[in-house]
Amino acid sequence: MNALMYFSCTGETKKVNDYFQNKLLDIISYNLTDYNTRNSFNFTQKFNLIILSIPVHSEHIPIPLRQFIPKLQTKYLLINLTYGSITPGKAVNKLIKLTKAKIIGLSLNPSKHSYY
Repeated sequence: MNALMYFSCTGETKKVNDYFQNKLLDIISYNLTDYNTRNSFNFTQKFNLIILSIPVHSEHIPIPLRQFIPKLQTKYLLINLTYGSITPGKAVNKLIKLTKAKIIGLSLNPSKHSYY
């Protein structure tokens, strides 16, 4: 099974997720911005591929995902990072350390800064 997962407080990262959702039909999408989705997630579920779209918050991954991501069971991970400043900071290195999955792709997507 394959899945799309995204965390998007301002809607900018959701746009990246929506692009994939429009291209990949019959794929389940999880809105990790929603506390109830994260809290009730079934971590015994195994995925072949997860396309994860998340923003960079102060050069890091969002705090609610720091304990969520390591629990995901997937063979492959494709990461989309949105960031509103000059650099995605330490987020890429943190994601590499957090996941057990093989990272098969990474995109860095400049977007509107949430401070604007």
